[in-house]
Amino acid sequence: MTLHRLPDWPERMAAYLARHAATPFVWGQHDCVRFAAGLVHAITGVDLLPADWHTRTEAAQVLRRFGGLVPAVDGVLPRLPAPAAAWRGDVLLVQASAPQGGRRRWLAIADGARWWAPSPQGMTQGPLAQAELAWGVAHG
Repeated sequence: MTLHRLPDWPERMAAYLARHAATPFVWGQHDCVRFAAGLVHAITGVDLLPADWHTRTEAAQVLRRFGGLVPAVDGVLPRLPAPAAAWRGDVLLVQASAPQGGRRRWLAIADGARWWAPSPQGMTQGPLAQAELAWGVAHG
């Protein structure tokens, strides 16, 4: 499937981020996968999510069917050579220290030199340098 960004995608992206700025993380409603897929839908008009879930356990079961988070995204978006090649609106895999210790990985949206993702307190952001992988959303 070939994705195309809608002509007014920058406005759609800004509206999507503003609409979700205070929305807390909730599995199956506003988690990192739903957030990233929702942004792709907002700027392309295409819904890439093939499944629903309501809990962390259900989300893990869905991802296992696709081989994990990275293979699931690889199945619907082309991987970029490096996160530095990401455009605004592209999907990133971010890894950073978790507040409870250890490291966490999640999907985020590229926005210049930073990324955006849902958190329990609403949207959170960080530097693009925390991204491990990137996938292009309608680059061509």
